[in-house]
Amino acid sequence: MKAKLRGTTGAPFDVEEIPVPEDGIPFARYFADNEGNIFTDGVLEFVSDTPAPNVKEIEGWVTVDEFSCGAAYLHTQYPRCVDKSIADTGDYEAVWESDGIAYELDQKLFPELTEESEPLKIRITITPID
Repeated sequence: MKAKLRGTTGAPFDVEEIPVPEDGIPFARYFADNEGNIFTDGVLEFVSDTPAPNVKEIEGWVTVDEFSCGAAYLHTQYPRCVDKSIADTGDYEAVWESDGIAYELDQKLFPELTEESEPLKIRITITPID
C-alpha cells in the first residue's frame, strides 16, 4: 500500500504492515518501507491508488523550440523536429511538431531542456481545489 508522512506534501511511498516490535506501543500498527524504516500508523497518511474524481492527467513529451521565447510545449503524441523557414529570409529554425495537441508551458519549469534536447516524457495531474 502507499503512504506519505502525515502533514507533508512528500511523495507517496510503498509500505508493508509488520508485526508490533517487542518495544512497540501496544495496539499501534507498524509499517516498514522498502529501505527498512519503521513507522507507526499515527505518522502515516495512507494514499489511494485510485485517482480522486474530477482529477485530470495529461501525459506527453515536453520540448523547447529554437526560438521559443520562454515557452516549452507538452505534446500528447511523440514529436519530431523539423526545420521551418523564417518568413522569406532564407533562414530556418528548429521546431518540434506532433500530430497531437500541444500545450504551452513556461520553459522555467524545465530549465534542463534546450532545443537540442530529446523530448522529455512527463505526466501532469490537475486536481480541482474546493
